[in-house]
Amino acid sequence: MSKKLLAVALLPWAAFAQNSSDSTNITIYNRVEQPRATVLAPVEVITAKEIRQRNVKSLPDALRYLPGIDIGQNGGRGQLASVFIRGAESDHTLMLVDGVRMTRSVVGGADFNQFPVALIERIEYIRGPRAAIYGSDAIGGVINIITKGQQGDDLNLIDVGIGSRGYQQATGLSSLAVSDSTHVKAAISYEAEDGYNVHPDWASPSTEHGFRGKSGMLNLNHDVNQYWRAFGAVRKYENKVEYDGFGSLLERDVEALDASGGVEYRNEHYRSELTYGYGRQYDYDHAPEVDKRSGSLLFIRQHNATWLNTIKPANDWTLNLGIDWRREQVLPGTNNNSANRERDNEAAFVTLMWAPAPWFLEGSVRADDNEQFGTHNTWQLALGRALSDEVTVSLGAGTAFKAPTFYHLYGFAGNPDLVPEESEYWEASIKGNHESFQWRVSAYRNLIDQIIVAEEVGNFVYLNKNINQADIKGLEFELGFDTGPIRHDLTLEYLDANNEELDRQLARRAKHKAKWQGGVAFGDTEVALSYLYQGERFDADSEFSDTINPSYSLWDLALVQHLTPNLELRGRIANLFDKEYELASGYPAAERAYYLNASYRF
Repeated sequence: MSKKLLAVALLPWAAFAQNSSDSTNITIYNRVEQPRATVLAPVEVITAKEIRQRNVKSLPDALRYLPGIDIGQNGGRGQLASVFIRGAESDHTLMLVDGVRMTRSVVGGADFNQFPVALIERIEYIRGPRAAIYGSDAIGGVINIITKGQQGDDLNLIDVGIGSRGYQQATGLSSLAVSDSTHVKAAISYEAEDGYNVHPDWASPSTEHGFRGKSGMLNLNHDVNQYWRAFGAVRKYENKVEYDGFGSLLERDVEALDASGGVEYRNEHYRSELTYGYGRQYDYDHAPEVDKRSGSLLFIRQHNATWLNTIKPANDWTLNLGIDWRREQVLPGTNNNSANRERDNEAAFVTLMWAPAPWFLEGSVRADDNEQFGTHNTWQLALGRALSDEVTVSLGAGTAFKAPTFYHLYGFAGNPDLVPEESEYWEASIKGNHESFQWRVSAYRNLIDQIIVAEEVGNFVYLNKNINQADIKGLEFELGFDTGPIRHDLTLEYLDANNEELDRQLARRAKHKAKWQGGVAFGDTEVALSYLYQGERFDADSEFSDTINPSYSLWDLALVQHLTPNLELRGRIANLFDKEYELASGYPAAERAYYLNASYRF
């Protein structure tokens, strides 16, 4: 059977929808829990059930089918990955774990391909700037990983899996109520893959670039009484990634530890939460045959503290008042003679929401005082109106900024003369939520001044620099509908992310994208199919490089079989038609792969 005929034959078994019900409560929008139906900006939620149904093995796998996202990746599991939201830079994506910035943001973009999927309960994702809520970095959008342990259900789970390229995985999860007021959840996980040659132009033909990872977490929630709650969590993961150093096989050992805790007071009209988070990460780069401590070391630390207050003086009014403090640190280590780098950021913000039906109005203002770059004020305003029970229109506008990271200033291609990036944006959308189908059309524009790019100034010589402006315009169309028992979700996107200095599209962002998901269940079986089309993209922001990564189409197939109420089997064929494509020039994506998992709940 031809690929086209097979695709047509599989259409009725379309992939599972990522769009959760509008009744879902989210926290990513204004940092407080609220029904998704009250949110004006486009927000997606990937639940733990959807992660299991698609049997994804990495965070980029989970994110690639979401609207507005482009993925760049230097090969397979654990390799360097970038997530571009609505054409903005990858480090314009603010990455949160349980509402706290990922530690890696101290030196640059998040470790999208390092965080263990086994610890993820769900993922919340918002498109568009949110700097007036979160501060620096939130120019393109925000991704919030909610780890396991946030729900109070009792659950014990063992999950094991095997797959292509020597893939192995095992996860254990235990969740129990110690008492009527205390709940504990713990998880441990191991993952390994022999990998493949991710850089065949340089590495010897027999080379395989593998991945090994282990992770664990402990979460505690205690209800002191009907008003007070205390909570805390510890998470750790250790990964070993083999990569190509332009012909030399190298290893990177990543050790990340995060701890957080706080107290919450809540009554009918007022909620106050005080939290503190600490994160540290070690990155060791070394040759495989030597001890990791003899190689180069990156050691970063981050401290975060937040006091957030929510007041509801009346049914239609909500007021959020918050104070943030963050300390970022880079410390020198073995074979690293750089000086200690440290800076503080203090911020205060206010959000006011007013929702007298059929209107929705909200505004936010925030002031950030960065020890290195001074004060930046940002604002955000959104207005929505329900035209009927099914149709709502909304308008939004605001500003955002990003302070250069220590990596921008002092790392590879470092330039200490950089200045913060600043953006202005607007968005207009109309959406409908009908009985048999849902749809949304969004148009946006984001003007980013002083955008930081690493330009090639000579043969393999790069320098970070502020360019005059990036002018990003886009149009998104989303449609969800059912055909009998089958669910379909379709996204069509047009993106014009123009580098004004080079007068061409920003690197690794496609002008045209199409994504399709849906799902069907019959009896004890669930079948899923996902489709992704990515248009051609420039590979680098450089006048010396005109390399274009060709367009490609990608299909994934997944199946879940419930053998008993407690035992299930999950299978997945990634890259169903064995498509050859690259997300970064010279780094081929993985070939077709097969995965099989078994889960038992008790």
